[in-house]
Amino acid sequence: MIPLLVTLAYAEPGVALVGDDPAGLTTHALIAGGGFLYMAGIELGSSALGPGACGWCAPGSFDRQVRDDWRWAAPETADVSSSIGMLAISGAAVVGAFAHGGPREQGLADAVYVVEALALTGVVNETVKLASARRRPYAWALDEAGAPPTDDPDANRSFYSQHTSLAFAAVASAGTLAALRKDRAAPWIWGVGIPLAAGVGYLRVAADAHWLSDVAAAAVMGTASGVLVPVLLHPRVTPDGHATWEIQVVPGTTPTIVASGTF
Repeated sequence: MIPLLVTLAYAEPGVALVGDDPAGLTTHALIAGGGFLYMAGIELGSSALGPGACGWCAPGSFDRQVRDDWRWAAPETADVSSSIGMLAISGAAVVGAFAHGGPREQGLADAVYVVEALALTGVVNETVKLASARRRPYAWALDEAGAPPTDDPDANRSFYSQHTSLAFAAVASAGTLAALRKDRAAPWIWGVGIPLAAGVGYLRVAADAHWLSDVAAAAVMGTASGVLVPVLLHPRVTPDGHATWEIQVVPGTTPTIVASGTF
């Protein structure tokens, strides 16, 4: 985590982004807070919200093979390690964004934007988990062994890995924000952070908590969220204070939405 934190802190004064003003920063802090409240509500209400039965119960042969190869003899150790890794990466991204070498108000803004990206990543993830109702590997193994059905409310929420998506979103949002600020540390953030986030994904499979396909989807979704939230919500601003990008609807037989500008 130290290399990631150092690369985040190695910055020059950055350019202004949409949302840096006090009113904008308050709005985005509220968005982040609302996202985490949604996530907390889903977690606290998991026993009632379910899903009580799997809708996606059996894994493919490749997922089963990888489970056999990667699962640790002590999956609890991998489970704890993955949680520590995800929290460390996310914390390093937030603290590093705040502590970078640019103006302090931009550091505060970047920290809020990283938290916002994490919150929105979590909102999408929690929603997909409920909708997909995928059986977790350990629960599937119990079913295969003829054991009594587990009463774990989390047993049918395998797709896709929240730990992995949050780790990738933390790295991607920090790296994207650094690029938007024209920060020389941006390539280092990606280069150091992505392997660490991938390590979290490996540990989720080793913990028998997710299939490899859960982790792969989480890496894609987390990275996409980490890039798109800063790019769409916090583009660079021009000297007159306007955003340097816009979304237009091009009329026609099939209307097309076009995004243009400098991100």
